[in-house]
Amino acid sequence: FRRLRRLRVQGIDLEMPLVSSIVGTQQGVARQRFGEFFLALEALHSLHLESRGKTFMLEKTVFRKVQSTMGEPLRKALLEQGVRSPRIHERMRAKLGELNRPPLWDGVKDLMAGLKVDWEDLYAAPAPDRPPFLRLRNRLFHSHGREDDETIYKESIRVEAVEHRILLRWLGWQDLWNAPPPEVRHFVSGKALPDHHRLTGRKRRKRR
Repeated sequence: FRRLRRLRVQGIDLEMPLVSSIVGTQQGVARQRFGEFFLALEALHSLHLESRGKTFMLEKTVFRKVQSTMGEPLRKALLEQGVRSPRIHERMRAKLGELNRPPLWDGVKDLMAGLKVDWEDLYAAPAPDRPPFLRLRNRLFHSHGREDDETIYKESIRVEAVEHRILLRWLGWQDLWNAPPPEVRHFVSGKALPDHHRLTGRKRRKRR
């Protein structure tokens, strides 16, 4: 609690990611659990960017100038492809404002690197370049698409593990061996006891 209070003084209030994390554990449907845990992860990402003054990649005045100069090249590119609809052009111009926000994965990856939090052990080897829960988030949040229940369930475990690790490390807790517990990690990845991992910050002794 002392660490939580010190972070608040520094402008890092972990209340909302903590609330979403708790609510996620209380959900009985995998899709709902995934949604709450991902909300916690996005809140942690936003806090990280804000604490470093990097919520946007460019200052607003600079980006407005960049954005205004992109309108005409966009129109020409559409015309070259035979797209003449002014409505489409305007809708695409409206989306240009999103370009000033850093990609979610870049920010989360930077946050995890600073806190020495890993995610690769949550997947079977070889681990993917990016966590598949990012793609699942887009599918569930931004479309009416469906995914099989086992995939959603396992990815909800992985998102929960990642955001729990970030929360715990941010609060000063170093031993992440039970985030998630070894039997749960074995369920999602087949790896229960890696020889060397930053979960504990030291090499794990091999049993004789």
